Amino acid sequence: MLAVITALLPLAHAACDPEASAVTDMLPADGSVGVPQSASVGAFVSGDPQAYALSLIDEDGDAVPTRRSQRSWAGADLASGDQSLVLLTPDEELTEGHTYTVVATPAGTDAGDALRASFVVGMSVDIAPTPPRLDLLAVDDETAVDECDHPAARRFQAELTGLDDVWAGSGFVSVYATGTGGGLDRLVGVYPAPADGEILSFDAVLPLDGDTTGDCLSIVAEGEVRKSSQAVLTCPTPALDTASGTHEGGGGCSTAASPAAGLVGVLGGLTALFFRRRDED
Repeated sequence: MLAVITALLPLAHAACDPEASAVTDMLPADGSVGVPQSASVGAFVSGDPQAYALSLIDEDGDAVPTRRSQRSWAGADLASGDQSLVLLTPDEELTEGHTYTVVATPAGTDAGDALRASFVVGMSVDIAPTPPRLDLLAVDDETAVDECDHPAARRFQAELTGLDDVWAGSGFVSVYATGTGGGLDRLVGVYPAPADGEILSFDAVLPLDGDTTGDCLSIVAEGEVRKSSQAVLTCPTPALDTASGTHEGGGGCSTAASPAAGLVGVLGGLTALFFRRRDED
């Protein structure tokens, strides 16, 4: 019997190996209109972000000169592996009214295997949009239940409610775990910005490895290149305290960070499982 159990252990471990890399979403979404001229574009990738070659193509079929960057965070469990948002920032502003296409081609394959998202460019936005609202519903520390869970993790259940359409389509929201003092301590997920009245629910998992990261979340809504909103801090209310009484602070507090801070750190199977719905209120 011991020999059988020993033989099964490698199989159980193999089940937790990161899944094959995949593009889970494109930024902006296919069919988007009014994308700002200076917007960054790209793809959300589960697994190795280098598994895909990204390019931006104009309506004549020519490649647009861009700069590539990425931000990465841990997956919801060991099997989902790292998650990344890979961004392409055009060297010059895109042309208003023209159609462009983001192309993600798996490494070592031809263009026939590529994923594409086309969008129409609008004007650049001069008025600062209103960032989404974050409601923190629950914060729980948990230990591994099966072999694919992180050994120790902090789970954040929250909702992002869109309050402005300007972020939607080409914008995204970076979510950081932090303490009651604020800051952008540890990136736990990046999500497409919800439209006005749209609610995006997410279930983010932060692997714990001895760090003292708190149980609050800071969000930064980011859109046009080098433009981001102030960081908004939300902490658990007393009603969210666990039996251990480890959660402190009030909900809805806010603090500011410089726009550049929103770009510190490096959307399907992301850090969190999420879904969208329209606010019916």
